[in-house]
Amino acid sequence: NDTSNPIVFRHDDDVLGARWSNDESRVLTWSVDGTARVWDVDDPENPIILGHEDFVQGARWSADNTRVLTWSDDNTVRIWDLDNIGAPIIFRHDEDVTGAVWNHDETLVMSWSFDNTVRIWDENNPGVPRILQHERDLRGASWNSDETRVLSWAYENEARVWDLATGDFILLPHEDYLGFAIWSRNDTQVLSWAHDNTARLWDVTGDDAGTQLALMTHDNFVLGAAWNPDETQILTWSLDSTAKVWDPENPVNPIILPHEPSGFGVRGGLWSADSSHVITWGGDNTARIWDLANPATPIVLRHDADVRGASYNADESIVLTWSRDNTIRLWDVSEL
Repeated sequence: NDTSNPIVFRHDDDVLGARWSNDESRVLTWSVDGTARVWDVDDPENPIILGHEDFVQGARWSADNTRVLTWSDDNTVRIWDLDNIGAPIIFRHDEDVTGAVWNHDETLVMSWSFDNTVRIWDENNPGVPRILQHERDLRGASWNSDETRVLSWAYENEARVWDLATGDFILLPHEDYLGFAIWSRNDTQVLSWAHDNTARLWDVTGDDAGTQLALMTHDNFVLGAAWNPDETQILTWSLDSTAKVWDPENPVNPIILPHEPSGFGVRGGLWSADSSHVITWGGDNTARIWDLANPATPIVLRHDADVRGASYNADESIVLTWSRDNTIRLWDVSEL
């Protein structure tokens, strides 16, 4: 608990990310220095070094923490057995790899790349992937819950939902390139948002697959969106310096949650557990807590530079915010 003497894990260049192991005895980090490293919190001088030939863009633990999955600008994805790091399983793309994820039982890896493909790999046969082809650099991909379909999006004006049994796909079109897309919990809908100033809700099952269910508009790029916990409302946020709360069954008169205008807009948002409140944060140096029953008077949490993120603690009595002013701040909101 000595905050004046932290444990330091050191790379040779910028660190791009870090993750705890399940028991929090180890930390996985990755860096521009071309390595991921596994650190023992009790022995931080001797990390396990997992080497690539270029920037390591990401890494994740296996469920039991015995293996690590890494991906890199060296065009490869690698699976490392931490008891035998000399012989990683290597999957090769033709350009930088921008993301990778295991399936549920960790027998398959899905990766996506600037080579315009999503590839699904069987670690027992790493040379022959299943390829899902786009026309431009991939930005992301995700399996649905039973892993029979894949949602993918690229620097294109559409997302695609792939049926892995047939190889067919459904197009979900926008008018400018996609920012992101997510499945609903029951896999019947997809929520996507884009630089065409819209978020859109899609039916992706049955005879109506590909039907647009809701169009939610802003006056500038939509930077993100999130369902509330029961998926009856959608929160969007935008470079236009507003967030909006939508009823997707009647997306006509959203609740508008304005920040002061700034070049960064509203950078993020999240719901309270009971959907009664929303936190937003952005380039006006504030995070704001909105009571949706009375959105005219938000609680304003001020920093000295743009706010990069916020989160609740478990009982939502404290809000944590972090900012480009080099501070992380804890706010007691228990009486609000």
